[in-house]
Amino acid sequence: MTLVSIDAGVTADLSASLADFEAGFTYPLGPHRRFRIVHGVDYSSFYRSQGEARVVALTAGDRVTGIIAAACRTLVLGDGSRCTALYLGDLKLSIEVRGGRALLGLIREIQAWAAPRTSRGWCVVMDGTTSDPGRYTGRCGIPAFRPVAKLAILRLDCQAGAIDPAWNASSQEAAACFAELSAGTIYADGADRTLRSHMAPCWLRDPLGRSCGLLEDTLRAKRLYDDAGGELLSAHLGRFAWRDAAAAVACLLQARRRAAALGRASLFCAIPAERTAELIALGLGSGLTVAGATICASGLPDAQPWTIDTADI
Repeated sequence: MTLVSIDAGVTADLSASLADFEAGFTYPLGPHRRFRIVHGVDYSSFYRSQGEARVVALTAGDRVTGIIAAACRTLVLGDGSRCTALYLGDLKLSIEVRGGRALLGLIREIQAWAAPRTSRGWCVVMDGTTSDPGRYTGRCGIPAFRPVAKLAILRLDCQAGAIDPAWNASSQEAAACFAELSAGTIYADGADRTLRSHMAPCWLRDPLGRSCGLLEDTLRAKRLYDDAGGELLSAHLGRFAWRDAAAAVACLLQARRRAAALGRASLFCAIPAERTAELIALGLGSGLTVAGATICASGLPDAQPWTIDTADI
């Protein structure tokens, strides 16, 4: 077994092997559908868009048998303070190397790289994933990752309709609105969206400042395909924060319409799991799929809500 850095460009053979390896993993998309992820020829670009990144593949001959990917992010904590934390975004092993030392070797590689940078970390685990961090952390000197928050990942069918220009906002206006509305939550800052988004990232802000969001996609760095082989041409509403449920639904309506105008079939966003029912009650039930996810963390507060951008996951 050999560990290979794929932080930058890779050979054509390794790129093809990465693609074959990645095709073997699928994830739940609601109760009856699954999807797979394709990071393309520049596998690490998705993680570089989030910060300083480290991506390592485990190979056996000409085959990839495992991969781990992480990025150092700036986190804004609930009290407004900032810290550096490791986002663990990808950890996969082929069946033949599970249960051996391959997992420990990959984690040790990231741990050694991260140690001079931070002692904090987090990851997002889709509910239904077969292996959660509790099975491979908290032992052999690896810090324990524990559940700290539950998310609902919303996927909404995009719907054409009138776009209200009153929702247009400068990045400064909308970012200030987001900072106000997300106060008291934990969120990651500092992504370079130009590395991952094919569409120009677009801020939305309620005219009364009651909700906001940032519309983007990940088509430059990561694409999704459903279990029937069709591409999920999707947009993401990140920096999504709101004062009340009605304002949240209004923001999602505007985002759906704008994404539809750009040829995107669906819109993803993440909300605290406990807020799902109130948004559905106000009219999000049509064309909506909900998937659960869990944030697991180490060295970070337990009792604070998180604001997560689905374009980061």
